[in-house]
Amino acid sequence: MTANKDTNDSHQQPNDGSEWEDFLSTHSSELSDLEKSRAARKFEKHAEKEEKQKLLDAKDLTNDSFVRPGGAGKGPRDFQNSWLDVDDALGDNTFTPGPPDIGSMRKGTVVFAIMTLIGVLGLILVVFFPSIAPVLATISGVLTLIGAVGLFTRLRGHSETRDDPFDDGARV
Repeated sequence: MTANKDTNDSHQQPNDGSEWEDFLSTHSSELSDLEKSRAARKFEKHAEKEEKQKLLDAKDLTNDSFVRPGGAGKGPRDFQNSWLDVDDALGDNTFTPGPPDIGSMRKGTVVFAIMTLIGVLGLILVVFFPSIAPVLATISGVLTLIGAVGLFTRLRGHSETRDDPFDDGARV
């Protein structure tokens, strides 16, 4: 029924581009007007913008991109025996570190720190005992001030450790 409407010749020669060239030459004025149109410029901008966007998205990747199915990879963590596991491999898990060496503290520093702590605790207790608040607040305030000023004055800067005039103060 549609055979009589078929205008395409089934024995047509393959297109070598000459028909396209003929079309472009006959309609060149119309195509140049189209190329200069606002819609064409807008489409060109949109096409350039799409080209600049990333070509690969994380959603496009599957797990096979990162992990080989079945294991047996060639990465640095794929080995069964590592030097990091040598303690477990040798069975030598008896090492226990000793207590850290804090060093000696000066008596004055300890006294000023205790005075500061007692003063701060006394200021907190003032809220809970309003009957003795004036006396407790005075004593606690004085202890806090003396302790804080004492600790501040006992701070040692890096100037005592600098012997070289070219020392920039960097410490490891």
